[in-house]
Amino acid sequence: MHDVLRIFPGEAEYGEADARPESPSLPEAVETILQVIGGDSPEQRVTVVRVEEGGLARVELRQQSFASGIGWYTQSSVELAESQLHALWPTLRMAAPKSQGVVRPATPTVAGLGIVG
Repeated sequence: MHDVLRIFPGEAEYGEADARPESPSLPEAVETILQVIGGDSPEQRVTVVRVEEGGLARVELRQQSFASGIGWYTQSSVELAESQLHALWPTLRMAAPKSQGVVRPATPTVAGLGIVG
């Protein structure tokens, strides 16, 4: 008498799962929080994050909100490449208020991105 093994779609044969070739893994992204900027209310903020992935680096601006039971979550984000950061910095310096005792930040350097304002 022979054992009968029936395999239905979606089921694996004994030991088959171990023998499957692994799918190529994507490089892991490494995130570093550079700054957390408070919003108009305690439940809102913008988080500036440096993301390294596959040998490339970028900066993300994440608009986040806080909800009880969930915590902080990202509502929207903008990714900025190095060339975009170079273009953005002079504009931000022009937009900084000159009155009310606001001190403009020193020339920024984002480690690893080679960005100097």
